[in-house]
Amino acid sequence: MNSNKNTRHPKSDIFKKIIKDWQYFSPCLGANITIYDSDYGYSNYGTGFTSINPEQPLEKKSLFYIYSITKTLTAIVVMRLVENGLISLNDPIAKYLVDINLPKEVTIKNLLNHTSGVPSYTDIPNYMEANRESPSEPWSFDYVIKNTCNGKLDFNPGDKWYYSNTGYMLLLLMIESVSNKSLAQNIDEFIVKKIGLKSTYLAENIDVGKVTNGYCRYLNDKEEMKNITDIYNPWWCKTGLVVSTSDEITKLYYSLLSGRLVNKNSLHAMTKAVSIGQTAGSHFKNPSYGFGLMIDPENEYGISYGHGGDGPGFNTWSVYYPEFNNRSVGVTIFCNTSMGGHPLFLVNEILRALKGDNKWS
Repeated sequence: MNSNKNTRHPKSDIFKKIIKDWQYFSPCLGANITIYDSDYGYSNYGTGFTSINPEQPLEKKSLFYIYSITKTLTAIVVMRLVENGLISLNDPIAKYLVDINLPKEVTIKNLLNHTSGVPSYTDIPNYMEANRESPSEPWSFDYVIKNTCNGKLDFNPGDKWYYSNTGYMLLLLMIESVSNKSLAQNIDEFIVKKIGLKSTYLAENIDVGKVTNGYCRYLNDKEEMKNITDIYNPWWCKTGLVVSTSDEITKLYYSLLSGRLVNKNSLHAMTKAVSIGQTAGSHFKNPSYGFGLMIDPENEYGISYGHGGDGPGFNTWSVYYPEFNNRSVGVTIFCNTSMGGHPLFLVNEILRALKGDNKWS
């Protein structure tokens, strides 16, 4: 695989047509799309708008909040701490967070693959109401810990799978405690500098004009479609919230799956799929989860790895296929609107074009 190829993709005009047609019917104002094909390198596209009053096109490689795609970066940092001998996957998280009331059966591994049973803070009944009432003033870590880490689990660790944002909040706190560095510093050291990313960073304050406008209805009482980037505090996401581009996140997954970010043993652990035990829509044959990775071992285009993100103003999706028709392919789509579902139809249109079995091919 050569990620540095800079050859225009022979289907570039087809991609533009697919994206243009999708934009007519999409529930988002604009989107950035990156397509990686190991035979041709990276192709980047921008569609739609970042504002409509005045009308401003959304340029490719714009900065987006990536929401839960951040979990992939967190998992990479955790595995680097394992490699450096600072922690072990089977350690109880309570070994490192001694002031938090957690059963010793809850391990770092459980938190990474969402089998911990720790309740998710986003399931607290008034979480979204609190977001709307004070988008600039997030709950404190202490408040979230008090309401989710009280010794009671939703199930015994390892018995079930349930997506827990609290679990990744605990990993953030553990990372900072063990390393004596912030999560932002760890991401910069182990990921950003390692693979030469230029635009990826952890957001730590309300945005001051770097992130593109992101629109949603649920951060105001009138449910009007409004830009939220100048009022939304990223620390409502207690897991940490990364800012990046579709181009750099595509490179992140290429780098991870090709062994540039963690060693062979770590990558094997990260990509060990645990079935989530439930359906996830027609796009997924066997929805599963690894460490910070959404995995589908039975995808029609070969096993897939990636993650989605969804929060105020933005909806993001990135997926990587290492065994797509004897080459590797990645697709990342960032939308600047809360849209109640990932842009998977566009992903499938692009994949069909790459494979050569849709009307555009």
